[in-house]
Amino acid sequence: MRWITACPRRPSSGPFSPTSIRRSPSTNCIYLRTGQLAAKYVNVFEYEFADPDPPDVVANPGIKMGAVHSSELPYQFPGFSNTMKRDAAPLTPSQQALAAQMMAYWTSFARSGTPSAVGAPQWKAFTDAGAVLRLEPYKSAWFDADQAHRCGFWRSVYPDLLDRTYP
Repeated sequence: MRWITACPRRPSSGPFSPTSIRRSPSTNCIYLRTGQLAAKYVNVFEYEFADPDPPDVVANPGIKMGAVHSSELPYQFPGFSNTMKRDAAPLTPSQQALAAQMMAYWTSFARSGTPSAVGAPQWKAFTDAGAVLRLEPYKSAWFDADQAHRCGFWRSVYPDLLDRTYP
């Protein structure tokens, strides 16, 4: 039960929401570790999608899901809702601005191998879990993902998984 106390509490969603439980070692800290390992061989551009109120990607989930896996897809594919239909709610003006920023990053990356967007933070190649680009409406910025997701705690619980070195 030690890991439950490490999950951040959010006033809007409580300690056991999908947006807090997903911070277990099976997700964010593993993504960060994977990025660190891959960065030894190729440029890695790590980000965290963090719109606090994205459109739901499933019909009527019954709870407020927040920025869960695939919730950024409607920002790249308008109307995307994880169904065969394009029936997602339209993006708000702030979400449209974030979508434009994300699309500028993605198309720049496809064109040149380096993501960039006018008026947005410079996206440097990932070298440290303490410097990850957090994509959020009107607030995209660098943040310490290692600290935010309590990866030090998870490394102490799962050292073989999160501290393992590879050739």
